[in-house]
Amino acid sequence: MDLLNNLEIPDIEIDSENYLHDNTLEVDQSANDVIFSVIEEKNEFRLQVNNLKAKFRVGDFRFQEWIFVEYGHIEVDINDMDISVGLSFSN
Repeated sequence: MDLLNNLEIPDIEIDSENYLHDNTLEVDQSANDVIFSVIEEKNEFRLQVNNLKAKFRVGDFRFQEWIFVEYGHIEVDINDMDISVGLSFSN
């Protein structure tokens, strides 16, 4: 889970006035539901982690629609996140 906690999430620039900066993802728990599988026809092995809890944070955002302007920070609790990573080999 260190890989996810150290994942660099880029800033999002919608236009010159609307943006999401300082984005982070922090996994709140260790991986308990892990599935390792092999897909022979694709020459692939896959690692899947289920039922993770995480927090997604935006340190600084601004959004304007017509005369309404919103700005500040965002924190989102993710209560059930599944992640799958596969590696395939070719000759």
